[in-house]
Amino acid sequence: RELAPTARRVGVVGSAAFPGFGEIHNALITAAPGLGFTIVNSTASDADGFARALESISAQRIDALFALGDNLTHLHLREIVTLATRTRIPSMYSQQEFCDGGGLACYGVDLQSNYRRSAIYIDKILRGVPPAAIPIEIPRTFNLVLNLRTAKALGINVPPSLKIRADRLIE
Repeated sequence: RELAPTARRVGVVGSAAFPGFGEIHNALITAAPGLGFTIVNSTASDADGFARALESISAQRIDALFALGDNLTHLHLREIVTLATRTRIPSMYSQQEFCDGGGLACYGVDLQSNYRRSAIYIDKILRGVPPAAIPIEIPRTFNLVLNLRTAKALGINVPPSLKIRADRLIE
């Protein structure tokens, strides 16, 4: 909302085959009215359908784009970032690799932190603890990454309050 205050129609692109898709979709639909957004979905269930999903979303006159963090979407990172840049649409992602590739903003789980935590699980299992006895943890660390080069190219003034909250700025 802070990066694109005038945005009303938010395109969501991702894989309908992703196990968490339904839950994420419901959360977006529930939160959208309170933020003044209308959600426009474009999903694919395989790599061939993803190109059609991107064409569909770009034809829907969206004001902003959100890409889900599923594996299929990640495989199409370059195409998604290119679409957002070419159409000058502010874009938000859940994996920082999208910002490294030119995307505008990312807020998502810190995967490096998760990988470090997984070493604790591996250690316990190797010491004989049954996997079923190890409690499941939810992610603890999230990162906000802002690509200021992309913001400048899109003519977006990133508020100082957002820059201060960012864990990483790409300049």
